Amino acid sequence: LDDNFPRPIPRDDQVLVQVHATSVNPVDYKLRRNPMPNFLNPKPKIPGGDVAGVVVGKGMNATKFEEGDSVAALLPLLGSQWGSSAEFV
Repeated sequence: LDDNFPRPIPRDDQVLVQVHATSVNPVDYKLRRNPMPNFLNPKPKIPGGDVAGVVVGKGMNATKFEEGDSVAALLPLLGSQWGSSAEFV
């Protein structure tokens, strides 16, 4: 495994979540097995879509959540290299 990914920086309307729990679903396996164009599934891709954790940072315009809030989410499966198997999303 490559552990040299940089910590994500949230955009103005996003939050940064420290991952506390994730899952492995059939779609995670299928996305890893099937070759897809890079614009749909940027490489390298951290697997995982389901995430639960705590907000540890936020952009200037992110108003729905505060640091310390517990959250659960489904991350975008396509178009992003970040996945819920990372430490931060």
